[in-house]
Amino acid sequence: MKISRLLAGTALALSMSSGAYAATMDGSFGGALLDPTTSLALLAVGTDIGNSGALVTSTEAGSDYAGVGLTGQPVVMPTFTASNGNALSFSIAGYGAFSGTITLAAASGPNSSRTLDVYALGTWTPEVPGAFDTFDPSAASVTLTANQTGGSGSAISVSFTLSSPPAPPPIETPEPMSMALFGLGLAGLGVAMRRRA
Repeated sequence: MKISRLLAGTALALSMSSGAYAATMDGSFGGALLDPTTSLALLAVGTDIGNSGALVTSTEAGSDYAGVGLTGQPVVMPTFTASNGNALSFSIAGYGAFSGTITLAAASGPNSSRTLDVYALGTWTPEVPGAFDTFDPSAASVTLTANQTGGSGSAISVSFTLSSPPAPPPIETPEPMSMALFGLGLAGLGVAMRRRA
C-alpha cells in the first residue's frame, strides 16, 4: 500500500514539474526610430510612419528587461499607419517581438509644433532561444509619440515605450477650440443663473 502511494506521489510530482509555466514579463523599455519618415507633410492621424531602423534607448531599472544587454540593440519596426485598428509590430533579434493593434491615435498642437500619440495593445513574445526565453508571452502595450517642430514638411522625432503589463492609454487633451466652447457654455450658464436671481 505504501509503495503504491509513493509511486502515485512520484508520478504526480513529475507530471506537475513537466507542465510548469514560466512567468510573464514585468517592466518596460524605451526606444527611438532613426530617420523617421511620414507619408504626410504635417503629422496627423492616418500618417504612415517609417524609419531606417530603431534602437532600444533605455530599460526600466529593476524590471525583467534590465541587465540583459537590451539597451543599444537594433529594433526592426515596419512602416505602420497611425490610426485606430491598424497593426503595429516590431522585433529585436535575440530578445523577442511585439505584435499589436492600435487602439488610440490622436494628433494635437498647432502646425508649428505637432504631436501624434499612438497607443497599441498586443503581446510581447520572447524569442526562443534568447535572453528572455524563460518567460511566457506577455500582454503588453506600446505608447509611441511623434513630434514635429517647425511646421509642414519639417523633420520628425519618434520615441516609443513598451510596457508589460500594459500601461494605461494616454489621456487625450482637448483642442483649444473645445475648451473655448466649454468656457462659453459656462459663461452662458452664469448669465442665465444671474437673470433668475
